[in-house]
Amino acid sequence: MKKIKKAWGFYLFFFVLLAFFSWYIFQLTNFPIFADEAIYLFWTQKIIFKIESPFISMFDGKPPLFMWLSVLISFIFPDLLFAGRLISVISLFIFIFLSYKIISKSSLSWAWSVVILILGSPFIFFHSRLALLDMLFVSMIGLALLFWSQSKLKFKGFLTGLFLGLAFWSKTPALFFLPLPLITAIIFKRNKQHIIQSFIAVFTAVLIILILKTNIWFNYLFSRSQDFSYSISQLLSGQFSQIPSNLKLIFSWLWLYLPWPILILSIIGLYQGLKQKQSLIQTLFIALILFLSPMVLLGKILASRYFLVLGIILPFLAAYSLKNIKPKILIFILSAYFIFTFSFNYSLQTDFLKTPLHSTDEETYLKEWSSGIGIKQASQFFQQQAKNNTVQVLTEGNFGTLPDGLFVSIEPNIIGNNLGIIGVGAAGSDKFIEQLKNTTADKIYYLGNQHRINNLSRDKMQLIKQYPKKDDGPPLELYQISKDKYD
Repeated sequence: MKKIKKAWGFYLFFFVLLAFFSWYIFQLTNFPIFADEAIYLFWTQKIIFKIESPFISMFDGKPPLFMWLSVLISFIFPDLLFAGRLISVISLFIFIFLSYKIISKSSLSWAWSVVILILGSPFIFFHSRLALLDMLFVSMIGLALLFWSQSKLKFKGFLTGLFLGLAFWSKTPALFFLPLPLITAIIFKRNKQHIIQSFIAVFTAVLIILILKTNIWFNYLFSRSQDFSYSISQLLSGQFSQIPSNLKLIFSWLWLYLPWPILILSIIGLYQGLKQKQSLIQTLFIALILFLSPMVLLGKILASRYFLVLGIILPFLAAYSLKNIKPKILIFILSAYFIFTFSFNYSLQTDFLKTPLHSTDEETYLKEWSSGIGIKQASQFFQQQAKNNTVQVLTEGNFGTLPDGLFVSIEPNIIGNNLGIIGVGAAGSDKFIEQLKNTTADKIYYLGNQHRINNLSRDKMQLIKQYPKKDDGPPLELYQISKDKYD
């Protein structure tokens, strides 16, 4: 009888997971492409066509795993934006599946709460549907934490090290978690077996990380750290002004996106778990400290997606506070939570301009130059024009949303035949004039953001399309150019 109930329980979980997965991939490419997505997917495209080395991302400080996975999945789904975003969704659901399998052995209510609290969270729903490194990184870290907390798991040191190493192949902040096995073994376990396993975990992780060191661009992975963080020497010399603002910003993201009930419940769950000496809660507690300390103390430029790891740790803690609640009450709480968050998630999926994103994310994704609003429509226009004409497109940027977003959005077989795309920077720049003089295309266009086009250049071009961004965000503008205006 128990086996039958267990089997039906798993079938129910699998059905719920499949329903969530279908929901997550519904209109996956509806949200406009973001600058970093465009960059990563353009690297992917270059790797596919063997234009660049598979390690090209390392030159710009990014490990290559996400790009490699995007290459593989693009053979099944040629739409690169869909393929890249699907990587993030699949990463999340593999993590959720294994989390349920592991936690359900000790508590079904805890396992189900983890599933619903994470998959219903706007924080996760928003960021796991983007072709960014973060969800892949968070899934790897999450699996490392899960495996390390399982005292009876064979090869737990190796498995923990494996996923810590793979997490580094996704994003370099994985280094924050490298001491975790040793710290938890010394503080909480204090026995020979766990200390040996912790050394195995760290050794395995370091070995996997050092595989990347065989590439000449390995040192570039750390070359841009000064752009995003202060150094320890700066902190020791009195650089503290960033700490209050960082704490305020992080709290505002978590309060909105987790959302706030999870934040409150996570504090209760953490207290209960530490009091009961629950292994996974202890592991998550150390992980929180190791991750938040450098981010809060040294963070110079922050984005909500950098804290996505909290989007799995805090729901785990919150779910623990619910594990002893009666089933009927738990079902009511989880249902109410899902209904509470659904409107935000559904709006993001179907009508993103009306979604109440945090002000920093509104600027980044929906208002500023980094927003890809208008890229899809402009790409469709250029492809249509290239059917009967040779077309040359000059763009505002040299990398990022423009021109990389166009390369990713336009069918590759069209580019290079009837359609050329070149990033020239500002309209009227030396590179702009040079490309204009050299082109023999039937039609010439310039694509750029309104606030980055000066009036002198605007007067020489004909505005033919405008793609509005959210509220007062400067629209993306498409101009047709006549060469004789620049003779």
